[in-house]
Amino acid sequence: MPNSGENGKRLSFDESKLLGLLSKHSEPEVSFLAKSLDVSSEDVIILGDSLSKKGYKIAYDKPNETIRLLTEAEEFGTTHIDISEALDHFRIGVIAETRIGSIQQQMCLLRGVYENIFKQLGTTFNVVVGNLLVGKPDKGSARASVRQDVYLRTPNEQRNFVVEQFPTSGKGVKTYIISGRCDLTFNEKGYSIIQDICQRRDDFVYCGDQGHIFDIKGTEVMAMNPYQDNGPDGKSYGPEKIARSLYKHPDILLVAGMHRAGLAPDYWNDGKGDLVMIPSMHTQMARQRNKQAPVHPDIGVCVIDIDLKQKDKNGRPKVSYRFINLNPYADYSQTEHLEPYPSFNKKELSSDEKEILKWLNNASSFGLSIGEMSRKRRQLSRQRIEEAISRLKELGYPIDLPGDKKRVYLQQSRRTNFSSAQFPRPEKTSALLVSDSHLTSKHQQVGILHKAYKIASERGIRHAFNGGDVHDGPAFGGYKGHDKDVTTPDPWEQLDYARDRYPHLEVNGECSCGEGCGCGKTYMIDGNHDGWQQQFDFVKELCDKRDDLEFLGSQYGHRIVEGVYYYVIHPRGGSGDSLSRKLEKHINQIRNRTSKGKGYPRVAILGNWHISFAMFDRDILGFLVPCMKDEDEFHATLALVPKIGFWLSHIEVDENGNIFSFTPEYFGFSEDEIDPIDYLDFHKWLIMRAQSSVKEK
Repeated sequence: MPNSGENGKRLSFDESKLLGLLSKHSEPEVSFLAKSLDVSSEDVIILGDSLSKKGYKIAYDKPNETIRLLTEAEEFGTTHIDISEALDHFRIGVIAETRIGSIQQQMCLLRGVYENIFKQLGTTFNVVVGNLLVGKPDKGSARASVRQDVYLRTPNEQRNFVVEQFPTSGKGVKTYIISGRCDLTFNEKGYSIIQDICQRRDDFVYCGDQGHIFDIKGTEVMAMNPYQDNGPDGKSYGPEKIARSLYKHPDILLVAGMHRAGLAPDYWNDGKGDLVMIPSMHTQMARQRNKQAPVHPDIGVCVIDIDLKQKDKNGRPKVSYRFINLNPYADYSQTEHLEPYPSFNKKELSSDEKEILKWLNNASSFGLSIGEMSRKRRQLSRQRIEEAISRLKELGYPIDLPGDKKRVYLQQSRRTNFSSAQFPRPEKTSALLVSDSHLTSKHQQVGILHKAYKIASERGIRHAFNGGDVHDGPAFGGYKGHDKDVTTPDPWEQLDYARDRYPHLEVNGECSCGEGCGCGKTYMIDGNHDGWQQQFDFVKELCDKRDDLEFLGSQYGHRIVEGVYYYVIHPRGGSGDSLSRKLEKHINQIRNRTSKGKGYPRVAILGNWHISFAMFDRDILGFLVPCMKDEDEFHATLALVPKIGFWLSHIEVDENGNIFSFTPEYFGFSEDEIDPIDYLDFHKWLIMRAQSSVKEK
């Protein structure tokens, strides 16, 4: 007699008995199972295969002739990617947190991503990093708060919807799916709903629970989603904690579940390994909104390029990350899952009919009673309301008026046809971001600073920003012992050295922007080291001596360049317990000030902390910019490890002024690339200046 499992899976008597034996015994031999079931060994293999196809996580060890149910730990495995059509270049589309089955799902957006982004860009394969489904609405007290957001309530409904509606980005392109905590709420007695889904689609591949490793010709990509709507102030805190706990560092660590897009390049300071935060694909749920620390998901995807032909200094393939911001294109109505109301000519409606239709449209799923509508406008009698409703029904409006006439509803059936969201053709703009050059420090790296400007010039970048601490400050200013860290106590020599040795941004080709365009300019603020100089305003004085440098202000300032509002700040205090914490705080401050670029695409540039991180928060892109100074006594005694390098910021802006995508390109320099005698450049400059003075005489 066939049994029906808790997940709607019809199992035969022998399948149910085999599942029971596998639950009791850790790794039974096939011969033992055959004897217990009174069937042949071949029949046991067939039964095990049948259970696997029905979504149960079963493994057959052929050499040892054993069968077992897989555990969660065993499932965190590795998939070796070896696709003949992409031997030299892999492009991976990464999404997370689709939460299908909730009223916050974004199916039109998801179709648009697959058809108009992944397919157009030619992704080699795609990955869903957890929480494909919204999960069970009532499993445990924590899940009970999700119930109001779930419209597909059973595992079969959610499974069948994904199988029928989830898009594809091209023939032969696989989507690898990792189970998240929401997906796991349906797992019972060895059954995996994600494995079940993947058995029903040729383009789906099941990759275990909460995490998986993809080996792409030696490049390891670890993807995981261990969270469920955590809302710490520092969104990078959890991912960083995971990264620090790893014994072996992958080339790329993808962490989803924090609902933000972010990049911490070379996180482990070993020249290998980036920490990447993946945004989500659903709008804010009631549970997220009502938490003590509310969660506001950013909607977007990430496209990762791995170029095996181009290697960096460590022999690592060139990797780039393009984050696509979909916040402006999402459906926030929470009714996308319902069929839209038919379009009618409202000109033929009376004022009563228009008003009633508006009330019903804005009402909850419980509708409105005739008494409630009558109380909304006292002049509107119950009779007039009933007459208006009857006429609306005659005109074809989907109004449900039960026989008892207690409540009136606008009827909407579940949607089965989702169109693909269309995205604009954005305009691209780029900028060089440097900070904390600390010129005249004995630990300066002016050679790397020149390299940054050379690379930016060769790339055709026309604007640069410096986040302060342009020079190291006067010898007897700042912290105790600072006089030992500088090459000269003479502030005027420091100024002249900065004037002569701060690099120029060369603009290749003719500039067609017109007069006053600012191409080739570096926009600067001063930092706390610059502020130690009491005799004069160092950075302002420097900018007055160079036409290609522009002073924005003391420790903060802004400039609109190529239609983008750049806010540059040299913040005070420490960087906090996570990379993102203080950056998020400054981004929120910018967002809450209408004077700070509201209406423009906005980029926040923060210096001072000598660390590197990029993050998108709702509508503002933020950078923590590394430095151009090696470790000094101050860093060593406070256990601070400076990141030395720079950013090239590439953003695309749509016609409405939204940041559509951003590609943060990081150039980092390891300890063995640091020149310990770079400060001798100052002494060479002194000699050249003396020789020039002699010639002039």
